[in-house]
Amino acid sequence: MKMRAPLVLILLFLLLNVATGAQALPENGELSVLGIGTSKVRAEGMAAGREAALQAALNMAVFRALTDVVSPEAMAGQFQAINETVLNRTDQFVRDYKVLTDATVGDTYRVVVQATVVVGRLKESLKAGGVRMGQRAYPQVLVCVAERRAGVLAPVYWWRGRTEVIENISQTALSKALADAGFPLAQPAAVALGAYPPELGDADAVALGRQFQAEVVVTGAASADETGSAPAPGSGYRAVIALRALRVADSRQIALAQKEITAADPSGDGREALGAVALQAGQELAAQIGQTWFKQAAAESRLEVVVKGVGGKIANFVKFRGALSALPGVDNVLLKTMMPDQAILTLSYQGTARSLADAILAQNFQSFTVTMEGVYPEAIQVTIVPR
Repeated sequence: MKMRAPLVLILLFLLLNVATGAQALPENGELSVLGIGTSKVRAEGMAAGREAALQAALNMAVFRALTDVVSPEAMAGQFQAINETVLNRTDQFVRDYKVLTDATVGDTYRVVVQATVVVGRLKESLKAGGVRMGQRAYPQVLVCVAERRAGVLAPVYWWRGRTEVIENISQTALSKALADAGFPLAQPAAVALGAYPPELGDADAVALGRQFQAEVVVTGAASADETGSAPAPGSGYRAVIALRALRVADSRQIALAQKEITAADPSGDGREALGAVALQAGQELAAQIGQTWFKQAAAESRLEVVVKGVGGKIANFVKFRGALSALPGVDNVLLKTMMPDQAILTLSYQGTARSLADAILAQNFQSFTVTMEGVYPEAIQVTIVPR
């Protein structure tokens, strides 16, 4: 056996100091990271084995830096994008490296390197791929799927204005797919009878999203029909589903999925086929929403909200700021300036100033009203008027 350094101590150091990178991670500079790589020495000889182990060690170093930039939830939900943008080309993020030690045991070769990872370049690649960074939360999603089973004329849907519980296989399967991908789900409740049709247009879908504090609304329809033949024993059913996802902040469509399957289904009304097709569509839609949402978040607008009428009515201003922070698409609300009768807030917003102004005017405050004084590309001016 060949040993050029106390490898066991180095491995112990790696295990005990996994969080070191997170504590010292620069905003956009460089990070020195340790990595260990392993390979089997085969007929190609030691040189080929050493090269393979060295590449594995550099990959590990980049991955360690990556874990300080991307949350575990984003890693799980967006691994395909991460694999394509970073892990498939780790050499682009390593400025230099040095071998600290290596060792062989039988035909197994291991090497430990210290690599300099360019964090800024890593972040830019992630942004370009639409991968979210840090601990930014997934958007809350409201699911609205009207379902029609085989042999039934009318669809079932939760927003039809009735209080009884109705079974909707597609809604359940789609909700599970989104929840498994990390998206929190808004909890729907009874709405006014006849307020919304079974096929929701953009305006109705966004209105429901705002009512239930969602940031994204997934709306669509699923249906099943008997085919008369089956690929396996039992009745055959053709199930189809068409879905789209709208961003509540500005009604923009951010994802689209359509699926169709034909399968044996002994249920008698196609419910198993509906569940299967909804699950497939939900998994595809979840990936699209995640990638589009966080790519847009990386390029979100920074706006100013000038609030007049705060003098002597600070409680009203606090309520206004709280409501503003809770609006879909709004993030990181900060107080920039506070004067006797005026305050200036800054915030990040996934949408236009006009769509934010409309969302503010749609709010209902008990102790005051809000008048819109001006809407500009990078600013909004409002006045708080006591009731």
